[in-house]
Amino acid sequence: MKTLLVNVQGPSTYPQLGCAYLLSSLRSAGHKAEFLDLAFVKDAIQGRKILLDRLATDEFSLVGFSLNDYRKSFEMAFDLATRVKACCGPHVVFGGALFGHPELCEEYLSLPFVDFVASGEGELTLPHLVESLNRGEKLEEVPGLWAKAKNGKIVRPRTRSYIENLDSLPYVCYDDFNLKKYSPALPVLTTRGCPWGKCKFCNDIAGGTCQRAYRERSAENVVAELDYLKRKYSSTKVFPWHDQIMCYNLPRFQKIMTLMQKSNLDIYWAGEIYSMPSVTKDVLEKMYSTGCRAITFGVESGSQSLLRRMHKGTTVKTNERIIRDAHETGLKVRTSWVVYYPGESTEDVEETINFLRKNIDYIDSVQIHDFELRLGSDIQQHIGEYMSEGFFSNVERIPFTTHFTYKTILKSEHAESVQRLRDLVKDAGKSRELTICGYNLAYFESRNGLRSILHKGVQVLRHAKRLLNESLRL
Repeated sequence: MKTLLVNVQGPSTYPQLGCAYLLSSLRSAGHKAEFLDLAFVKDAIQGRKILLDRLATDEFSLVGFSLNDYRKSFEMAFDLATRVKACCGPHVVFGGALFGHPELCEEYLSLPFVDFVASGEGELTLPHLVESLNRGEKLEEVPGLWAKAKNGKIVRPRTRSYIENLDSLPYVCYDDFNLKKYSPALPVLTTRGCPWGKCKFCNDIAGGTCQRAYRERSAENVVAELDYLKRKYSSTKVFPWHDQIMCYNLPRFQKIMTLMQKSNLDIYWAGEIYSMPSVTKDVLEKMYSTGCRAITFGVESGSQSLLRRMHKGTTVKTNERIIRDAHETGLKVRTSWVVYYPGESTEDVEETINFLRKNIDYIDSVQIHDFELRLGSDIQQHIGEYMSEGFFSNVERIPFTTHFTYKTILKSEHAESVQRLRDLVKDAGKSRELTICGYNLAYFESRNGLRSILHKGVQVLRHAKRLLNESLRL
């Protein structure tokens, strides 16, 4: 039995990590699997032709679609799955991080062209599904699998698809991707789930898929895979980490970096941090010494009272300190922010403006996002309370997505403050999307060589500024 895995998520900066893991897991279990990457097709018509040509030249018993909840992704998947069932009739399975929510599993499985939905971690579900189809076994025993019975009823999974030991996963494989189409970077994952998991606005789609359980790969396993990827894909030296928070367990994180130093990997990497007091300048400098060149973290707001309402668990003071320490260390600092959060006041926005005015020179990228109500978030689960307090009205979920539409009543001065915030970021030239993968290798190597010169230049300018201020006071 041969499986064709189709990626309709895209376009993206780098190869889709989930698909790479699925291919590795299927093949390590002894199953035949091929891959079709439609991340860069112009439209559904082009994608349809490429897929049908592939199906015409080979025979597949199972076609899997990896998708997310953005309209282009699921609309293309619907179109292609319909034609797959019409032309050659293999089983069709949908999978992706959004299927951690039972509502979506039932909704997708009600579609006539969908036979199965993989709701958990696909590295367990997909190999088990292929094995059960091969042997004609009952599908109820496949972990994390939603199936459609012959009478049309939905068969829910009896067991969850959950990987306790992440070290048991095979190393990720990117052989099936046309790497020339992507930035010269290959993503890795060292943990799964969010170790904080308390932010009221977050639905943590990936965490929902794996029951929101936080797990870690061992430091030895992580460094061994980095070494493997570096040798296997010798033209690649950039490996961004896709962890939701890579430094939460700081002793483990420090151990990984120590092993990286001993292994002399000579690579570049980046990832998302959490704003903790334990992320000191010494930690940031060690990150830089092992090849880290960029950090990302959700600052969300410059208002401490709003951060408390979000249950963010961070402080404005620590955010500011980490931003400045990271900048002085030589790291690119990419930040994300939220506006129009339920209960946000004009004063909260003004505090964010003031925070950015003080720190904009130390930040490389500022991404401002309007608040989105998402399925599975704490706010959505308690939406009645928020509606009774007047934060939302006419709430309605958008079909086949985790998104909701709603209406809010805002004071004009609030919207004006938000616009001034956006203008501040735009005028400072910080609104452009910056990621480690958006630059070629020469950028990182040149930045490495210029770091000491730039650092000395900054120190000279600051000293001159102090002297000027002192002379003006005199």
